[in-house]
Amino acid sequence: MKNLLFLILVAVGLTGCVHDREIYPGSPASGVDPLANSNSPCPDLSGEYEFIASLLKGDQNEKIYGRTHGLDSVLPISGYATEWTKMIRGYRTKEGTRFQERPRYGKITQISERVYLLSVFYDDGLAGEYHTDLTDKSKFVCMNNRLIGGGRSQNSGSSEWGKNDSSGMYQIYKDEDGNLIREQISQVHMNALLGIPTGTAEYFYTIRFKKLNPDSVTSPQKDKDSKSPQSARSTS
Repeated sequence: MKNLLFLILVAVGLTGCVHDREIYPGSPASGVDPLANSNSPCPDLSGEYEFIASLLKGDQNEKIYGRTHGLDSVLPISGYATEWTKMIRGYRTKEGTRFQERPRYGKITQISERVYLLSVFYDDGLAGEYHTDLTDKSKFVCMNNRLIGGGRSQNSGSSEWGKNDSSGMYQIYKDEDGNLIREQISQVHMNALLGIPTGTAEYFYTIRFKKLNPDSVTSPQKDKDSKSPQSARSTS
């Protein structure tokens, strides 16, 4: 046992590995103070956006898989988890396959200061919708026109040598062109035996959901409205 402990200490001493500073709302490294921003207004994220995001930057995994991010995962799943699950499971399948067909676009509506509604659509109608409740100000921070969340967890997983801890933070906001942006950083703090830190693995991405011009979005309801007698009179 003494020899094993000696080898571990030597290995740690040679590598000089330590955990990176944890990043989550409230941590010194994040620059985000939930208490100081408890009365700050939340951003208006309302708008219509493409369903599939484009990757602006990310780690190596994101460069390969980044385009799999959908609008149905951009907002936190909070307070209405069953609605979100029902929406995801309710997507129709592609004809002749067992694979789900992803919606084409989505719409975010701000219901109140800290409640949002996400509705997603196919070309021929509504695919599903869910609410998200962000009233917990210690967990969801509104700051500088951004919605910020995240947290930390101890013993969130394990590796060959010991238990791992994790932390992370995300920010959701609109850019100057009205596109919806989500930035996220996730950290896995790895430990060896006896809790000795062996380093931090960090994963990150920034994705963009393009804003849609409402006039360019087609739906059965919009087609119905455009063909109504009242609409015909207004254009005559």
